[in-house]
Amino acid sequence: MQYLLDHPSSLKWTASELVLEEGKKPAGDKLPKFQPVVFCKSMQEIMDPMVQCHPYYITHPTLPLTILRLSLHNPYPLPTLPPPANQIFYLAVPTSSPHLFFTPQRSKLADICRKSLPIALSSQHRRYDIVSTALTAKTLEALLARKGCERGDLGAGGGWSVFAVEGEGALEGDPLETSRPRKRQSLDADMDDYNNVEGKKRKRIAKARFGKSATVGDGSGLERVEVKLREVWPRGKEVPGVLGVVDGNAGKSKKGRPKKDIAPDTNDEDSPLVDEHAPWKGKSWMPNVDVVLEGTHVFAGVRTLVEEGVFDGEKIPTWMTGEEGKSVGMVKGGTILKSAVAAGILEATTDTRRDRRKTT
Repeated sequence: MQYLLDHPSSLKWTASELVLEEGKKPAGDKLPKFQPVVFCKSMQEIMDPMVQCHPYYITHPTLPLTILRLSLHNPYPLPTLPPPANQIFYLAVPTSSPHLFFTPQRSKLADICRKSLPIALSSQHRRYDIVSTALTAKTLEALLARKGCERGDLGAGGGWSVFAVEGEGALEGDPLETSRPRKRQSLDADMDDYNNVEGKKRKRIAKARFGKSATVGDGSGLERVEVKLREVWPRGKEVPGVLGVVDGNAGKSKKGRPKKDIAPDTNDEDSPLVDEHAPWKGKSWMPNVDVVLEGTHVFAGVRTLVEEGVFDGEKIPTWMTGEEGKSVGMVKGGTILKSAVAAGILEATTDTRRDRRKTT
């Protein structure tokens, strides 16, 4: 456990939300009273027939949360010490927050432990369940800043973070006034002055979109953001009839006459909007585009690119500024779907990486 405190980014953490089992509604103010001793004893009783659990917990010295280490062993044969790395389950419970942070271990014992978490937190008259929030990070600080109890700088992501600052750094004036009127530049202004003005303008736009968040060295960076774009695009009038390899005989009949490229009738009322099995037959088409952003601090890098003019700060979507508070999701209509199978996407990407490792 001391190694984890000395090396905060040594493990990968994922955040889940605690919801009421009936209707999957947010817990709100109906949070369970977390007591580490009672919780560990409940976990041992629940998993006792299948798993031998040896718990150990500490209170984090600087963060408002409790960290538990659960060593999982097979009941038969006798357990070996120490257990394998995939049988050590770490759990972090933040204070007064409906979220749980745990390490996404891939083993049968870890799956049993993960399914036992809401049962151990439930009471006789109130049952809970956990749902994925599609947010993963390498540090507890990054998760706590977005899903914790305190209203920090990242409690509201993106441009909304200016409302979350209290005290000396609180917002003054109208938050919607992102740009100030400036004097009109003369026609004989040199290029340096023009670039200086444009650079200041881009920085004001970046400040309006990102607010107090996404700064280098804030200790709350996400290392990976993976988004699946599922946008529906209208099809133009000219549609290629057949997609194939172009060769010297392409487009010619047996007698040497050129063939007519007959495009499918996209104005047919009976044709579907999007045909996944035959994309060329629908009125619209939906390409499968996956966007992966990686780095030491993804959103800080995007903010730097906005300030340098690589990205248009006025047109980038909210999932690129951190407002959505997710690291995995599916985008449709410009925003991440609330009811998207984010957990399924996360599992699929994890399985894909594992398959790639096996093949390599």
